[in-house]
Amino acid sequence: MRLMQTFAFMTACALMGAGCWYSGVSPQEASLSGMDAGDKEADVIDADQFAIPELNHRAEQRLPDEENFSCKKFRAGIVNHHALASDLLAGFFRVLKRCRPEIRTMVILSPDHNLAAIAPVVAHRLSYRAGGREIASDAAAVTRLAEAVPFVREQPALFEREHGVGALVPFLADAFPDATLVPVVLRQSSTAAERERFAAWLTDESKDPATFIVVSSDMSHYLSQQRAESKDQETKRALRESNIEFFVAAKDDHTDNGTSIAIVLRALEKTKWTPLGESISSAYAGSPLFTTTYLVGFW
Repeated sequence: MRLMQTFAFMTACALMGAGCWYSGVSPQEASLSGMDAGDKEADVIDADQFAIPELNHRAEQRLPDEENFSCKKFRAGIVNHHALASDLLAGFFRVLKRCRPEIRTMVILSPDHNLAAIAPVVAHRLSYRAGGREIASDAAAVTRLAEAVPFVREQPALFEREHGVGALVPFLADAFPDATLVPVVLRQSSTAAERERFAAWLTDESKDPATFIVVSSDMSHYLSQQRAESKDQETKRALRESNIEFFVAAKDDHTDNGTSIAIVLRALEKTKWTPLGESISSAYAGSPLFTTTYLVGFW
């Protein structure tokens, strides 16, 4: 019965397209009530719950520009968390592995999809399990974060249902099985002072050549294909121009994680956007009237 419910939900998501969580759990089931302080926390977060067995064959497909993509010493990147576009997810981490094989720590910046964060920045120290592998969180980095940014709180239960991190882990684990994670969720409503404080910590962490920053972000949400593609043109221009103000103000018409993009632009400064790929949920049999778009690339 559970398998049938899971398949039905994933099929509905694939047809709907925009912003769906492929875990077999509806957004209603993943509400704040499931994250009450009284809940028993898991010892390990199951990242396989975010996988899509029926669609995993797409992960083997090479992106159009993947083979000829020119490597640089990229320090950060953007990748989608809408697992429908698993070809983009897998391609992003394949290219990153080829260009930056020395990476040992991934700082993943996710939006707060369930509006459940108890602080402007939340993190945790639990491990993730994906495909039989266990990917550890970098406890020392989380400690440094808590010491440098006083408003950070640890909230492991939130991450058990946060696909902004969980959907990336199976692909990351395949390319970087020995990497450790610093999983972070950021509220969209953070203040300028909070963004500056967190950006300063990111600047310090990024000085380690073995550290890489991943912004987990889907782009335009819930629009028709024509309107979504128009919004993506504005977003691409803002990425090329490193327009921090654009991303601070961005809403779902452009991206669901503008706060993280703005913070990374501030942390890295004088950085250049290099696109790797893009797509839209309607290209995966989703509705052209109700879409999610994806822009994937590196700084």
